[in-house]
Amino acid sequence: MLINTLFVVFVFSPIVFVLLLLFLQKCLSHNKLIILANINILSVAIFFNYLIFNKLNTNIILWEIIDIYDIKANFSIKADALSIYMLNIVSNISFIVHMYSIKYMQNDEGKLRFTIYLSTFTFAMFILVVADNMIQIFIGWEGVGLISYLLIGFWYDKSDALEAAKKAFIVNRISDFALLFGIIVIVHTFQGIDFDSILNNNKILEAKELIIFKFYNKSLNKLDLCCIFLLIGCMGKSAQILFHIWLPDAMKGPTPASALIHAATMVTAGIFLIVRCNLLFSNSDIILNIVLYIGILTALFGAISAVSQDDIKKIIAYSTCSQLGYMFAACGTKAFTAAMFHLLTHAFFKALLFLGAGSIIHSINGEQNIKKMGKLANYIPYTFSMMLVGSMNLSGVYPLSGFFSKDLILQNLYISNHKCVFYIALLVSILTTIYCTRLIFYVFIKDNNFNFCINEINPHDPPFLMKLAMIILSIGSIFFGILEKSLGENSINFWENIIIKDNLKLKEIIPIHIQFIINSIGTVFFIISMIFFYKKTSISNTISNKNNITFFEKLTKNAFYFDLIYEKIFLRSFYTIVKYMNDFIEKRFFNNITNYLVLYCFSMAKNQQKIYNGQISHYAMIIFLFTIGMIYYIGMRHIFYII
Repeated sequence: MLINTLFVVFVFSPIVFVLLLLFLQKCLSHNKLIILANINILSVAIFFNYLIFNKLNTNIILWEIIDIYDIKANFSIKADALSIYMLNIVSNISFIVHMYSIKYMQNDEGKLRFTIYLSTFTFAMFILVVADNMIQIFIGWEGVGLISYLLIGFWYDKSDALEAAKKAFIVNRISDFALLFGIIVIVHTFQGIDFDSILNNNKILEAKELIIFKFYNKSLNKLDLCCIFLLIGCMGKSAQILFHIWLPDAMKGPTPASALIHAATMVTAGIFLIVRCNLLFSNSDIILNIVLYIGILTALFGAISAVSQDDIKKIIAYSTCSQLGYMFAACGTKAFTAAMFHLLTHAFFKALLFLGAGSIIHSINGEQNIKKMGKLANYIPYTFSMMLVGSMNLSGVYPLSGFFSKDLILQNLYISNHKCVFYIALLVSILTTIYCTRLIFYVFIKDNNFNFCINEINPHDPPFLMKLAMIILSIGSIFFGILEKSLGENSINFWENIIIKDNLKLKEIIPIHIQFIINSIGTVFFIISMIFFYKKTSISNTISNKNNITFFEKLTKNAFYFDLIYEKIFLRSFYTIVKYMNDFIEKRFFNNITNYLVLYCFSMAKNQQKIYNGQISHYAMIIFLFTIGMIYYIGMRHIFYII
């Protein structure tokens, strides 16, 4: 079929164009090559947009990668509703970021290299999303990890960027090792590696019967073990608590890279894998509860940390942690539809916030501290309107897209009989409105006595292409939720086509007062927070007073000292072990053995010198004696053989 051929072509299109850019970089100007890359990504996005409502469900086998005993796996393209849905999100956000980068990076010497990284990153995410088996998932998984390292450390002449890149790479390697071990356990359990073998009800039931060990009335089975390792892998990529430390530091790269990593690609890979393997997780109640609690703790931690940050990009980064926690919590209640819907809306409004932050930073010569900004609404009104739309979406203000997707998650948390988790989610929603309004207030409204004209900064709105990128994101952020609601029954059919198994109880009766709280909490607290900050009430004064910083404020400003704790426990222990290995094992053991071998070789060489002294007569005598000895030996063997 033509559609299948085109599907494969457009999946591989980004990497083909990367090779083309590398080949043509000496023939054409960098600006022309960047335009070509943008046209390519635009064509990919248009094609996948065309496919979104097509009921395409096929596996396109390309070549064989594994054939060992009964385990077979092909490198193939899984073209189903879920993969097309994700391809839409990735390709659209990728194109917008590519377009935004044309002007944002125009004065950077490495702008072509940056475009190549973006396209390669997009391709790696495509491979992950269309994977038909766990090996292919792992290839894409490692691909986005590698390119994220290059993007975060793009400005490699800055030491902090290099440190942030290494941090992201190492933390993800730890969780990726767990994912790799999970793949091994899956192969051993299901005797297969492709999703048709894994997502099989009969095999899943058999795996539940294989008990590994029991503790009182609790037991851990083979299915639980598979899900544990998959979960740890997902926690690393999606920056859940304990593995979150790489995400805030990932802001050291260019802002468009931050938008791509945080909005729709790398960090959503963990959510995608859980949804893809939802049959496994749905049959493991223990792991589902763990997913739920990890998600809600991450949401709370991210929201509390974001409230106290002064770096505009770090505020949005911790916000990403928080929203990913929401998605994890939704998956923990089997509300996979709600998680995927929030993933879609979050991709647009979070990319909008990052690109808006990039516009702010770009206009005031790289300043990122919101305490050094103020009254920017007078200077960059367009960026102000875009940031306001993004912040209102993030807060869940009616009738924007963020309202509908967050509303869906809160409903499912309430009907899941985890009332404590539900009320924590409400608290997170309140905290979200606080850090969103705080950002808007300090950057655009509050007078911080920072005169831009005197300091010759002269803030200005971005060029047309950067404006266009933000307006496209704002349209998606405003209308996607309303569009989903207006689809009615078609919407339910659409989601059922995407998610294999879901526990979304849309018709469940929720008390009117709870429904009112869920629907109004974002809008009401956004307005209240804006009034409090605008009128400089005690709340804003407490937050802005540098001379009266409490222990809790220090704790939250330093993100609960996770980095310091990891440094004390893990890094210093590792350095101690390495020092011991160097001082004792390397120097005293291996060096002594090496020195002994060297001395032995020298002594052997000296003995050899006595024989090989350079005199021909001496050599002739040795050859003569050796020949006589061989003749004697052969002769004696022959005599004994005859006897």
